[in-house]
Amino acid sequence: MKRRVNVLKSKRISLRPRTPAVISSILLCTLLAPAQITEDSPGVQAAKNLTVMIAGSFGQGAGIVFAIDDGYAYIATMFHVVRKRAEGGNDDLRADHLKVRFYQRRRNPVDAEHWEDASFSNDLAVIRARVTGLSFDLNRLGNPQTAKKGDFVYAIGQPADDLWGVTYQPGSISDVGSVWIKLQSAYVENGHSGGPLIDQQGRILGLIKQTGGSTPQALRIDRALDVLRLDLKLPVQLEIGDALTVSPKPGEARTNPKDGLTYRWIPPGTFRMGCSEQPRDPDCDKSDEFPVHDVTITKGFWLGETEVTQEAWQRVTREPNESAFPGALRPADNVTWTGAKAYCAAAGGLRLPTEAEWEYAARAGAHSANYGDLSNIAWYSENSNGQTHEVGLKAANAWNLKDMLGNVREWTGDFYDPAYYSKSPASDPANKVSSNRVSSDRVVLRGGSWYSDRGGVRVSYRNGDLTFFTDDFTGFRCAGQLP
Repeated sequence: MKRRVNVLKSKRISLRPRTPAVISSILLCTLLAPAQITEDSPGVQAAKNLTVMIAGSFGQGAGIVFAIDDGYAYIATMFHVVRKRAEGGNDDLRADHLKVRFYQRRRNPVDAEHWEDASFSNDLAVIRARVTGLSFDLNRLGNPQTAKKGDFVYAIGQPADDLWGVTYQPGSISDVGSVWIKLQSAYVENGHSGGPLIDQQGRILGLIKQTGGSTPQALRIDRALDVLRLDLKLPVQLEIGDALTVSPKPGEARTNPKDGLTYRWIPPGTFRMGCSEQPRDPDCDKSDEFPVHDVTITKGFWLGETEVTQEAWQRVTREPNESAFPGALRPADNVTWTGAKAYCAAAGGLRLPTEAEWEYAARAGAHSANYGDLSNIAWYSENSNGQTHEVGLKAANAWNLKDMLGNVREWTGDFYDPAYYSKSPASDPANKVSSNRVSSDRVVLRGGSWYSDRGGVRVSYRNGDLTFFTDDFTGFRCAGQLP
C-alpha cells in the first residue's frame, strides 16, 4: 500500500488584514522553526499527492485520500465542508455539484459523490471519486501519540481565492488531546478545512478543522481512521511507514545484484484492464479480453526493465540457457513456467508478475492497444527476421520498460481462464486456481513475440499454455521487492 506550478503556492501569506498579534505570531514561528519544509521536500510531495481539493455548493475545502477501492478514491474531510445539519432536525443537507482536484491532475476537476454515512459528532464526512492512472503513497500515517507541545507542524490546503493551491502554514502544537490537536502561532486560511496537518517529515497527524485566527485545531488522524473503520465500515489503507523513506518515482531504476539486471519501480494505481478503449481496439478478442474493468494495484513493485537475458540466466542458475538463438543479451527462451518461477525466486526472492500487474506496467498510463508505434517498440513478425533480438533495443514505455511487447512472450503468475475478467476482484486480482479443470494447468502469457502478427502484439492480448511448455518465443521477466 505504499505511497507521495503554476497554481502551487509555497508559504503563502494571506492578503487579508490581520492584527499585530497574529502577524507577530507568524514572524515568531518563522524565525524559530528549524529546517522549514518546502514544496520540494519528498515528504511534502507525498502528502500533497494524498491531498484533494474540494469544491461544491458550500464553498471550498480539502480532504485526504485514505483508501483506493474498486476504482474509487475514498476521501475523508470535515463534515462542514460537504454537509450541513438541517435546522430543527437530525437530517443533514449535502453540498451539490461536488468536484475534486487531485494534485497529479490539478487542472482537471472530476465529479465526486457523497458516501451515505458520516459522523456529525466527529465533524467527519466521506466523499469518493473515480480514479484511473494515479498513484498514492499511503504510507504517510503519523502517530499523534508521539506528538508533543512545541513540535512544528504544517497545514496543507486550499486558499479561499485559489482553484487549486497548496500552502504550508507553519505553527507549533499547543496541546494534544484524545480527539483534537490544538495549534498556536499559525494562521490557517479558510479553504484548508479537511486538509492534512503534517509534521516535518510529511506524516499526517490530523485533519484541519478550525481555520482562521491564531488557534486552529485538527481532528487526530488516528481518531478519524477509527471512525472510518469502525463506525462507517470503510476500508482504510493509510499506514505508518518509515517517514524518511519515500517511494521511488515511477520508472526509477535499480540494479538487482543477484542477476545484474535493471529493474524499474511500478507505483500503485488504478487502470482500465482489458480491451483498449482509447481508441477502441478492433483486434480485441471478445472471448477473453472482456469485460473491460477497473483494477487497482495497491502496492508498488519492481519489474525487470527487460526480459531475463541468457547472460542473467546463466549467472543465477549456473547453467546455460538452451536457446534457439544464442546470445548473452538475447532473452532467455525455452524456459518452462516452473523454471521461470525458480529463477525469480533465486534472483532475490522475486516472483512472476500477476497478469494484472503485467498489463498495468505495460500500459504505464496509456489507454491504447500499444504504448507507441509498433515498429519502434516491438520485434514481431514484420520486422524480427524470424528470431529474437538483444533486449532493450526498442523504445521504452512511460515507465522505462522495454520489450513489453514482442521479442518473446512472457510468463505471468496467473492461471489462464478466458472468463476470469467477469469474476476477478477489483484490487490486486491474481488467478491462482482455475475452476476450469481443462485450463487449470494453463498459465497466462502476455506481450506477443517475434513470431506474432500485429493482432498478437497488444497490451491487452492474452493467451495461455501448459506449465511444462517450452519454445523459442517464450520468456519472462521478474517482479517483486528489491533490497
